[in-house]
Amino acid sequence: MSDPATRRRTRRGLLKGEEIHALARQVAYGKQGTITARDLEGQRNTSSCLTLIMACIIYWQAKEISRVIQEEHNLDN
Repeated sequence: MSDPATRRRTRRGLLKGEEIHALARQVAYGKQGTITARDLEGQRNTSSCLTLIMACIIYWQAKEISRVIQEEHNLDN
């Protein structure tokens, strides 16, 4: 960790992980974000649904960022 470039890469990776967890907390607001299923299958189902919703949000954000960049690029030309 004495190399500044390595520290920056590590920090970026950690921040991304923290952002994903923050998104999960915001999305899983129902029942205060707790998994209430008692059986393993129900718990997996709840977790899978959360993962799917988060993937959809991230995909939409990426598409929107791409659209905005493309619009800006078209304005410059």
